[in-house]
Amino acid sequence: LESLRRYCVRNLMSALDGDFPMQAYVDDLLTRVTAQSARQYITVVKMFFKHIGHPVEFSFKAPSAQIKANKTKRLERWFSDKEVDLCREWDFPNAQSDLIRHRNRALVGMLIDTGARISEIAAIRAQDVVFQKRTAHLGVSKTQPRAGFFSEQTEGHLLEFKSYKDWSAEIFPPADRCKHIVIDMLKDLKIHKPGRGPHTFRHWVANRLYFDKGMDIIDVAFLLGDSPEVIRKTYLHPTPEQMRRRLQKAMAA
Repeated sequence: LESLRRYCVRNLMSALDGDFPMQAYVDDLLTRVTAQSARQYITVVKMFFKHIGHPVEFSFKAPSAQIKANKTKRLERWFSDKEVDLCREWDFPNAQSDLIRHRNRALVGMLIDTGARISEIAAIRAQDVVFQKRTAHLGVSKTQPRAGFFSEQTEGHLLEFKSYKDWSAEIFPPADRCKHIVIDMLKDLKIHKPGRGPHTFRHWVANRLYFDKGMDIIDVAFLLGDSPEVIRKTYLHPTPEQMRRRLQKAMAA
């Protein structure tokens, strides 16, 4: 509603009624926010007008040019395999101690290996980790508690970290702190972009398992703790390189 107030102040509007120039307001809004955000603003404003007894009839359709621009921008958000390799090998040279360095590398490794949400990884406790099987129980999940499987490399960093720290409670910092660790790493690697963060690894894992490794979508969904419908709708967005490889494989068959 703050955007509505500012619009009214700029246009010297002293009262709100059913004659409010909704189209002009939306045109102004689109100069400052994306079409997706504008749709959310419009919904709130329409609810407000209905609440004060002046319902406004208005249907919003995002400009096609902006839709295309948003899709292009979204494509640039996803990690390439090379960028993920850079993250896995990043040694956190500015870490204050070896304990923190191994902790951070273990954190990144868990994101890459499991595709888990940052909140799920931050909640892992000492008793959740089974080194013999290289698994971690992801018991705090907004969808489905499950096992996460980590690599030998990540296991090495976890063991090094364990040698420095008493694992009597949570292994990693709170989720917000973990998020900052990842974003700072992306900035240090000069691969940070708007929208990139810990959750971007989850997208990379889903696409790699499905498009590159040929895993059934039901199995991908089980590993990531989501439904196949959510995985298909939200997480599957192959990169041009992935589609090129799949096309070459299909043409060679």
